[in-house]
Amino acid sequence: DFKVQIDGVSIFENPDFDVVKLGVVLTPKLKEINKRLSELPNSNKFTEYKPHITLSYVKKGLGKKYVNPDYKYEIKNISKIVYTRPDNTELNIQL
Repeated sequence: DFKVQIDGVSIFENPDFDVVKLGVVLTPKLKEINKRLSELPNSNKFTEYKPHITLSYVKKGLGKKYVNPDYKYEIKNISKIVYTRPDNTELNIQL
């Protein structure tokens, strides 16, 4: 089991919409999990790992009202990850 620490609500801005997200503290355990998951088929095009949890896509310019850098939370006792294959079957990965 491991935990994930949430560190603030922020946004990604792009030309069409804003992405509201929770920041996730990068830990050695998350780096290890990311490395293991990166070996599975995926569509990730980003070279740098920036852990986050996407909450929503909102109209361009409206994301700023949700930003809260002071929001903190801890998700405890994570014991598995469910990976969905391209054919929509699931692989349960015990941690």
